[in-house]
Amino acid sequence: MAADWLVGGGELGALIRAKDWAATPLGPIDAWPQSLRSCVSHLLPSRAQIVLFWGPDFVTVYNDAYRPVFGGKHPRVLGLPGRESWSELWDMLQPLLAGVVNTGDAFWATDLLFIIERHGYTEETYFDVSYDPVRDETGQVGGVFCIVSETTGRVIGERRLAALRDLGRVANGAAGAGDIFRNTAAMLRIAATTFRSPLSIAGTRRRPPRGSKPSRELPLATTVRRCASTRRIATSRGHWAATRRSCWPSRRRMCSCRAGRGRNR
Repeated sequence: MAADWLVGGGELGALIRAKDWAATPLGPIDAWPQSLRSCVSHLLPSRAQIVLFWGPDFVTVYNDAYRPVFGGKHPRVLGLPGRESWSELWDMLQPLLAGVVNTGDAFWATDLLFIIERHGYTEETYFDVSYDPVRDETGQVGGVFCIVSETTGRVIGERRLAALRDLGRVANGAAGAGDIFRNTAAMLRIAATTFRSPLSIAGTRRRPPRGSKPSRELPLATTVRRCASTRRIATSRGHWAATRRSCWPSRRRMCSCRAGRGRNR
């Protein structure tokens, strides 16, 4: 019986014991091969984030530490084929797993980008990953044992710190306010190129509501650059400050400087 070898494991251990595995591609739990049992026995008590993809369908089995990776998909994805548990990134993940199975070689990477949907919206996430082959009783690779560690907070935090550090240097060597504004615009252009969100590259930005007018706001770098000649810089949306006098938005235009004319009417 399953209870003879499947003990402990916290919430996932209880879920695995209670699940009707006969309704999944893995079949009844008491008929699982020893290689699969050993993998599950190793991953359940581990504090590392581990997911096992087993068989031709890459059926998903994971431990408590891996729950935050699935987020709102837990516990529905337990026992599902990989193409269903990670449907949004299967085009990327399937070749990685298939490569481990076909070659028998492990795969690893640091700060690997995954665009996932675990809380009902698309996220840009990063992980250190190690995908190791697991051989079954026939000597063939029967599954992939995946140990991951999410690094999203560190990667995005370093990106923000780099942008702030560069922004703090815009006054270096500047002869006046105009140079500062031009340096700021140049830094923002570089940051927009270097740190462009993969979500915008993937075309996942939401469309405006039907019937709404498209925004005619100038990009920040463009507005800073165009306002440099008049020594004005935006301090908040719709509010412009000048070195000598304030320029408040009227009903028909945001700014009386040349940057605002024509484009923000």
